[in-house]
Formats: sequence, C-alpha cells, structure tokens
Amino acid sequence: MLTKPCIFSTFGVFAVISAAMLGLNSCSRRVFFDSCYPSQYHAALISASGYSAMIPRLIEPRKFAQQGLSVSGSLPVQELDRLSSAVLALSAVDVNLRFGISESKHRVVTGLVAANVELVCQRCLEALGLKLSSEVSLAMIWAEEEAKQLPTIYEPWVVAADQADLYEIVEEELLLALPVVAFHDYECVDKSLFATGEKSPPVETKQNNPFRVLATLKGSSKI
Repeated sequence: MLTKPCIFSTFGVFAVISAAMLGLNSCSRRVFFDSCYPSQYHAALISASGYSAMIPRLIEPRKFAQQGLSVSGSLPVQELDRLSSAVLALSAVDVNLRFGISESKHRVVTGLVAANVELVCQRCLEALGLKLSSEVSLAMIWAEEEAKQLPTIYEPWVVAADQADLYEIVEEELLLALPVVAFHDYECVDKSLFATGEKSPPVETKQNNPFRVLATLKGSSKI
C-alpha cells in the first residue's frame, strides 16, 4: 500500500498533486519536497550547506499549469537588473504564484509578487522606503494575436517556447507597480518653504518725469 507519497526537488517549488494521480482516495494532498502534509508548507528546501534554494529562473509554465503547481519563495535581487536600476535600493523579492487551467481552458498563473525598495522622495529628495506589491493574473499565449481571445481578467503572457523566464515576468510586474511620483507620507519639508502660487502685489516705482526736471531748472534760474 502506498503511504505518504513524497516529492524531492532542488528548487523552492512545491506541487499540488491530486490523489487520483497517486491512486489514493478522492481527496487531494499538498506535497512539498521530502515532507507530506495536508496543508501548504511555505519554507524553502534547506540544502546540506544550510542555504535556502532559490526559485529557478527558467521554468516550463505550461507543464506547471497542467500539473497545478505552485511557486513560493524568494528571487535573488542581483538577477533583477531592470528593477535594481529603477530604484535606489532593492532588498527582498517574494513570490507566491499558482499555475493552473482556468474555466475558459486557458493556462494561467495567479498570485502575488512583492519587494522592498527605496526610492527618492520628490519632496525632500531623501530616501523613501516602500513595499511594492502586485497581484498577478496572467494567461499564457503563443503569440500576441491570441491576446484578443483572453477573458478581461487576464493579462497576456507570451510564452513562445516550452521554457520561460520567470524572473522576467516578476520583474515586469514590480516595475509596473512603481509609483509615478514618490513622496513620504508625512511632512518631510517645512510648508513655509513652498510657494503658495499667489501673485505678489505690484511694487510701485517712481517714474522719471521730464517736465518735473524742466520745472526744477526754471525754478533755479529765477534765483
């Protein structure tokens, strides 16, 4: 009798495996690496060296969707060049994505991506810490022409080959989550230093009157 089925992997990815695939009862189980639990296990696999394995960059998203896999963990920030160049500093990048097949029979990926960044406050020009987050709702297509056929709740993800760059799509989502203008949520600059926008009253200036000068000359000539 098959008991406690387990999956072993070198990546921080866990799979949702139906009981039908394992020849068990009709209930489903969530299986993560070398442990079997009825609930989701969020920690990444710890290797013999004691370091947590990162999520792989290249994945096969259509296979992930077909098997109903989920991806949860962190991305190495040094691999996200575009996002790093758009901010002052980039620290943790967390990913929690679910692959599957929608009711419309599209292969989709949904979930949440988040990152801690530092931006420049456009008011005081000092560093501003910000938590970026973006809800992901993507449907895989082979070519851009297929985007018109997608339900409106999904954004197109063009996957023209078996493999796709997961880091690239996460980075794209976080770039779109960046604010157009960043400000501190408190008064970081004295209000008195800001211009009110009101026009200053005109300053009266005395203009030289040539006739007044002439009258002065006439008066002096009578003396």
